[in-house]
Amino acid sequence: MSQSITNISLIAAFSAGLLSFVSPCGPGPQYPAMGKAVIDIGVCSKGYAWIFPKQGRLSVGVGEFQSKPASLKKTFDRFVGGEKDLAGLDVPKPMGHPLPLFSRTELSPEPGPDDLVNGQAMLVGDAGHLVDPLFGEGIYYAVRSGKLAAMAVLNQRHDRGKSLWAYELAIREQLYAEFRIASRLADIVYTFPRLCHRLLSPYREVVQLYCEVLQGKETYQSFIPRAKGILKSSTSELLLEAMRLR
Repeated sequence: MSQSITNISLIAAFSAGLLSFVSPCGPGPQYPAMGKAVIDIGVCSKGYAWIFPKQGRLSVGVGEFQSKPASLKKTFDRFVGGEKDLAGLDVPKPMGHPLPLFSRTELSPEPGPDDLVNGQAMLVGDAGHLVDPLFGEGIYYAVRSGKLAAMAVLNQRHDRGKSLWAYELAIREQLYAEFRIASRLADIVYTFPRLCHRLLSPYREVVQLYCEVLQGKETYQSFIPRAKGILKSSTSELLLEAMRLR
């Protein structure tokens, strides 16, 4: 494993941070295995760590999705140090940037001039905090919000009676509904990581279904009823109990 190109990343919380590096080496065995990735939701507080192989590199990092995260560098070092197969890597000092997660607690009940649209200005992607609060996915929502913003501009250009606020209404209808569900799931997963791991381990179909959410093939709104259909009633009851305890 000491013979590969490695991209190591760190994500911090609500206004999270991304730390990354690239280290050159030669060919080596696939890690963790061909076609597999590592996601560890127990190594940090209200967050997760990952190892994603991609094109001769490894994307490795940790994220803590809370307003005042603990020392990410310490969490990162602990995670990397605990992965024995990464021991041969020359790990340089990671670098980072903020990751603005969606927060349902800061969302005003009705659209206003200071939310996503103000005059002729519109906030898209990270600028509008359009980042999935469960796993920090932002690229998909940046592209999607950009398309919705462009559509609002074109519609107003063709019809001056239309407002750019149509963009914010579309975001609230299409994305905020998704983020609210993701935020509730994040509360459960990061508050009860071991419970969730134990309950979901036998149900690989649920994990695969969530991967389709990340790929844009499924929505959170369609994921929830389908996941409930896969899970046994006893498991669902335990998850509901976990929701009541949060």
